Amino acid sequence: MVNKPLQSVNNIFVIALIIVISFAIISMLLRNNSVSLMYFGDTYSSAIDLLVIITLFYATIRSVRYGRRAYIAWLFITLAFSFYAIGDILWAILELGFHQTPFPSVADVFYLTFYPFFALGIYYLPRFSFTRRENLKIFLDMGIIIITVGLLFWTFLIVPTFSSPENSFANIVSVIYIIGDFLLFFVLLRLLYSKFDEYMGPVLLLSMGVLIMIITDSIYAFQTLQGTYISGGLLDTGWILSFVLVGLAAFLQASNEKIDLKRFSHIIIWIQKSNLVSYLPFIWVLIAFTLLIWANDNPFIQNYDLIELIVGFIIFLVIIRQIITFNENKNLLIIAEKEIESRKNAENKIKLSLEEKNILLQEIHHRVKNNMQIISSLLNLQTRYVDDEEAVNVLKESQNRVRSMAMIHEKLYQSNDLSHINFVDYIQSLVSNLFYSYNIKNLQIKSILEIDDIRLNMETAVPCGLIISEIVSNSLKYAFPNEMHGEILVSFKSVEDGYELIISDNGVGLPEELDFDNNKSLGLILVKSLTEQIDGEITIHRNHGTEFKIRFKELKYKERM
Repeated sequence: MVNKPLQSVNNIFVIALIIVISFAIISMLLRNNSVSLMYFGDTYSSAIDLLVIITLFYATIRSVRYGRRAYIAWLFITLAFSFYAIGDILWAILELGFHQTPFPSVADVFYLTFYPFFALGIYYLPRFSFTRRENLKIFLDMGIIIITVGLLFWTFLIVPTFSSPENSFANIVSVIYIIGDFLLFFVLLRLLYSKFDEYMGPVLLLSMGVLIMIITDSIYAFQTLQGTYISGGLLDTGWILSFVLVGLAAFLQASNEKIDLKRFSHIIIWIQKSNLVSYLPFIWVLIAFTLLIWANDNPFIQNYDLIELIVGFIIFLVIIRQIITFNENKNLLIIAEKEIESRKNAENKIKLSLEEKNILLQEIHHRVKNNMQIISSLLNLQTRYVDDEEAVNVLKESQNRVRSMAMIHEKLYQSNDLSHINFVDYIQSLVSNLFYSYNIKNLQIKSILEIDDIRLNMETAVPCGLIISEIVSNSLKYAFPNEMHGEILVSFKSVEDGYELIISDNGVGLPEELDFDNNKSLGLILVKSLTEQIDGEITIHRNHGTEFKIRFKELKYKERM
């Protein structure tokens, strides 16, 4: 059973936001009272430090479930911030209790110890393997960024610090802080070039906290040089925010709840597609080049030649990186071309296979049609040896049914589409053959065909063709006795979401006593059965002849391998 957390992640984020905003507001309200501001800043910072340390220790204990490496990583991070918190407490004691200037002092020993321990903690965080080429690109990218940042630190912080007429020991300590921030920046880059997943929420918050700390430390170093730093002032909000972010990371590491990064999937996808990380070296080389231009316009810069040399080296690294990227893209292009050529070969094989399959299906339809024609011929031959007129009619009806199905297979093997029948051509041929079979002359009975351009699959075409054959045959045999003249209409239309088949004649009509639902005529039984087979509805009208109206939908085509 999973223990329920004391507070949800959302509530903790709200509390963290209140802590940071409260410090900033109170700091602004006390800006005109330096003593109160100093007391407030030192006590508030120490309280937040202790709260974060407790959370970090809890996260370290809970990290055992993620493995030994994760446990060691969070242990080092906890120790690092514990040293930082001791430094804050000593700073407050010296500043509030002994009214001494805390910099430089024993507090700096603990502040400076923070940097190597934190770097070790980041080093032990779960790492991701990259290919040799990816590692080389990352090495060049980080080299470009680190050299550029180092140049900025050297120009704006280290050189001015050593040039300061103040205590030389304080200057040395200040430079060590700058080196420590430089180390933090290095480990931050390591996180930046990692691959994140749903468990990387704590690492993201940790990275944000480190970045805020670096920026705040850099501003502090600059303000110290200018003599403008105020203890407990608005700048201290940066350190509060960095500690709060680290505390949030620790809480998230310890909690069973995780940040659902899927909510930001569109942002992550956009970042991956835009490949922003790959543009970082160009941004930093632009910064370095801007620094070179600025140094050229400022004659008091004494190390211009060094800046020029370093900027040149950075540009050289960018050129090497671009060569690697160019070769990588070239290789990817070659791979893509090969992939396209496999795919083309596969497509050609598939096309060839489909052509062979179509030829085989055409041959099958052709053979089925020939076999049915043989059956039809046998039935026709049989009529010559039968004297009974009723038996002859039965044989002729069977022959017509076989012909109607044979014609479907004939249309299929003659068509490029082996799954659908063009019903315009089919009905014309079917009706023409039926007239020929019963020796009907067009002068006596006319056929009227009103057919839309409709294509039906084989499942629907066969029963539909048999229905037409049965009803038209019935009209030719019985609707016009004694050489009576008349017309037979075959109408096949698309209506709404289905089809409507109408077969009518203006002959003598069906007998009044004939019950279609309870009839023993084989032809009408077939019509009823075939209509049910295509899920159709049939209605019969007996005014001025006979009309069969059938409405149905095309049956779903069963895929064939």
